[in-house]
Amino acid sequence: MKKLISLILTLCLCLTLPALACADASPFAGSWKIYAIEGDMVVPHEQLVGTFFDSIAATLREDGTLSMNLFGEIVEDVWTDSGDGTGVFHMNGYTCQMTVRDGYLYIDMGADMASSFYVFERSAQSAEELAESTAIDWGALEKEYSYHMPEQEKSDSLLVGEWRFYSRESGDADKNVPHEKLAELKEQGRDYADRETLSVEDDGWFTIYDFYGLESNFWTDTGDDTGTLNVNGEDCTIALEDGLLVLRAPDSVTRYEKTAAVGTTGYFVVVPADYRQGEVTEAERKDDQLAYYRSEKRLMDFDLYQFPTEGRSLADYAAAEAKEYGADKVESIEINGVPLALYYSEEQYDGASYRVANYLFEAGNDFGEISFWLDGEDAEALSEQIIASLSYKQPPQEDLKGVVTEKLEGDFFPDLYLVRGEDGRDYEAEYISFEDLEPGTEVILSQWFDGDWMIELENDWSWAADEPKGA
Repeated sequence: MKKLISLILTLCLCLTLPALACADASPFAGSWKIYAIEGDMVVPHEQLVGTFFDSIAATLREDGTLSMNLFGEIVEDVWTDSGDGTGVFHMNGYTCQMTVRDGYLYIDMGADMASSFYVFERSAQSAEELAESTAIDWGALEKEYSYHMPEQEKSDSLLVGEWRFYSRESGDADKNVPHEKLAELKEQGRDYADRETLSVEDDGWFTIYDFYGLESNFWTDTGDDTGTLNVNGEDCTIALEDGLLVLRAPDSVTRYEKTAAVGTTGYFVVVPADYRQGEVTEAERKDDQLAYYRSEKRLMDFDLYQFPTEGRSLADYAAAEAKEYGADKVESIEINGVPLALYYSEEQYDGASYRVANYLFEAGNDFGEISFWLDGEDAEALSEQIIASLSYKQPPQEDLKGVVTEKLEGDFFPDLYLVRGEDGRDYEAEYISFEDLEPGTEVILSQWFDGDWMIELENDWSWAADEPKGA
């Protein structure tokens, strides 16, 4: 959540970069206050009024300097009047064109900011005067921009689950991604299956990850395993077709396959779309069971487990477990480069006896296990199909503490720093702020979904606080 709010505030900061110019009697000189956003991203005036954006203001002085009120903090920079009805402002490495039209100041934020214009109106108060009267309640702001799902019934649709990229068809042939090309693209550094995922939750939220970021919002269950959602401002539909989830946008069709993660081991398998998670009892959880998957179309169920190795080898543990369940032998196999132990057991459930295929593997300090209850004529083939998809994806590391060693040179935004982590390793990490961090500053490193690291301070809103940054 901290990282998501930081990204929202990055957009807010960029939104505030307006106002500049120079020269006598320049149409740009004077004080301005945010009015609206136009272009590809639209925020009308009435939607800005009363929000924390409403305090954003700039004073462009005739000597070519400017002051910006960023939520109560004054930031100084420069502006120029080009003399042809246009001007340029400079702030924190950004350079944007500006014009005055019909009495309003327009700042062209360019393609990096969704090809939008930030519009300002004349203000009777300077940026400094507005800063004095600006009081941002950061606790309330965090609450406003935290996700709060309205009360609603949970969906039991088969759309609910974790999905990974399968293929894409686009109106632009250059953007087509056939499924059979995924391995080749992965070798070229474009791992679509790993980097493009869709999470559909039963509480009405969805999250899409791709190469450029993420989007999280509401989806609507329209029944019969179909739904609607809005992605990047476009109305889209989702539906199950031929065992895949199909997302139809105005200019593309993207297909996803359902996955089941084995806890936090980083391993997962691809499962048929008709499988969904069932409820796990408290007793089953105490027995290290994470989840089980079932289908209304097939008799075979399968269970997922994760438990600590406690210094035991995979071979030794599998042999002990197999003996406990009366198995005759343990096979050593390898799937997709992953060593596994496999044994078959006979187990009882509701008075019936079932043959169970148990696959175990090692993941760091834990073992993962997938047990297939081989019920049904297709159970054996289906279990082999599922286990054959076993794959590994490096899970994001937990936050760790570190100390800033230096700020890296270059035209970066956010700023890029070298941080020595508490594990003794050096990390390149981004920090969203207009102020520099001094060497020796104690920070928290958080890993983003794409593997990049971001810097946070104990005070989440440190860039807007009065106290100096540091330990």
